[in-house]
Amino acid sequence: MRIARSFLVVLSALCCPVLFAQSTVTPRAYSQALGFVVGQIRTAKAYGEICTAEFSDLSSPNQEAYSTWRKQYVAFIDEMEERFARLQEIVNGAEARRQNTEVNDKLMDAVKMKLQSKGQEQFRGACEGYPAALAGPTFDIEAVRVNRLIPR
Repeated sequence: MRIARSFLVVLSALCCPVLFAQSTVTPRAYSQALGFVVGQIRTAKAYGEICTAEFSDLSSPNQEAYSTWRKQYVAFIDEMEERFARLQEIVNGAEARRQNTEVNDKLMDAVKMKLQSKGQEQFRGACEGYPAALAGPTFDIEAVRVNRLIPR
């Protein structure tokens, strides 16, 4: 596992020379930031899917909110997902797709557990607040990117 992480860091530096030539961001920090941004993207989707599965009456407004959010960031989301998939494929080979599915399943479980942790009433409230959450700072993917990739 340590070798795979080291390889990912080196690979990031090779794949992104422009970023590293003009920045103090290390390959390892970039890899971690990319993983964080992709995690935020996937969390936004998981949050909506969990709420829709649990509260079908919230399906329409939540799907509309996710669609609006995704359209707002579509170019960036697609680029980040593509970069992440390429790095995973290179680092993990044929195993990457299976691992990606496992990670997504674990993410869904973690998001659901977090949403349900304070009881059904607050779970529903969080699901009713999904559109507002997508419009807020937590899922402002461009701000997340800037905060993670630009050193302070």
